[in-house]
Amino acid sequence: MQIIQIEKGLDAKEQLGSQISLLHQHSKQKKSELQDYWWTFHAFFDGKQYVSFKHGRPNEPKAPSWRVRSVNNYIKPIVSTVSSKLTQSRPSFIVRPTGSEDDQRQKARASEYLLDYLYRQMRMQTVTHDLVGSSHGLRVLQLLLGSPSRQNIPGG
Repeated sequence: MQIIQIEKGLDAKEQLGSQISLLHQHSKQKKSELQDYWWTFHAFFDGKQYVSFKHGRPNEPKAPSWRVRSVNNYIKPIVSTVSSKLTQSRPSFIVRPTGSEDDQRQKARASEYLLDYLYRQMRMQTVTHDLVGSSHGLRVLQLLLGSPSRQNIPGG
């Protein structure tokens, strides 16, 4: 599988450099779009449905001083409900045997025990609480996506 195609007769190093540069620019653009979506969704969660992001900067439309922005935040209760359901109880694992023979049933039961053991050993309940409970994964996603310039966000 070849990702970058080089034409014959032209300088291979220049072609390779330009192709890599184009791929890099494309990936930066996609990451910027993803960050803008993420921060817009986070603004919705915070109750700021009127704020959108473009290139990491908040875009808040001007409103007259007499106007009150009423917000119906349907997202926050839904996210709170889902996160509480995720963290309230430990999941149970069920492995189905591939057939009706005794050795396949024993393998399925051993796989269930292995999954339970790994869940406890890797402390997945703590990881779940950290991801879901800590401002709904905000810390992890900030590390992955970076922080926007939040200087113009009210309360941000």
